Amino acid sequence: VHGVLMPGWEMLLLRQRLQRNGFNCCLFRYSSRRRSPAENAAHLEKVLQGSARGNPLHFVAHSLGGIVLAHLFAGDRWTADGRVVLLGSPLAGSCTARQLDRFRCGRWLLGRSLEGGLAGGGPEWPAGRETLVIAGNRGPGVGQLLT
Repeated sequence: VHGVLMPGWEMLLLRQRLQRNGFNCCLFRYSSRRRSPAENAAHLEKVLQGSARGNPLHFVAHSLGGIVLAHLFAGDRWTADGRVVLLGSPLAGSCTARQLDRFRCGRWLLGRSLEGGLAGGGPEWPAGRETLVIAGNRGPGVGQLLT
């Protein structure tokens, strides 16, 4: 599940490497600007219906994609077994996004990803979901210009 302002193609190399190691993979593409994380989670849930069929279903999510997954798992909407790898997902919101939210152009840039997502206020991560978090504090993104 890709991050904010990304089309999803940036996950292709990771998908190829996972497939070479025996995983069946699919890319979930969504609009990070036109739909809220909760709406994207509802769309992901529809896409996934019938996919698990009793087998574990694992997720890899980058940035906003982790918040989309938090919405998917909220309230036990998605209970199929599976592990999650979060790549720099700001589950408590993003300082950079909150700074951008102060400006009209920033709100336009991030769009609806701010709603229950990058600005904070998203659901808590489920305690029972086996999760690996890979994060840092010096990313190469726009945050370096604003923080």
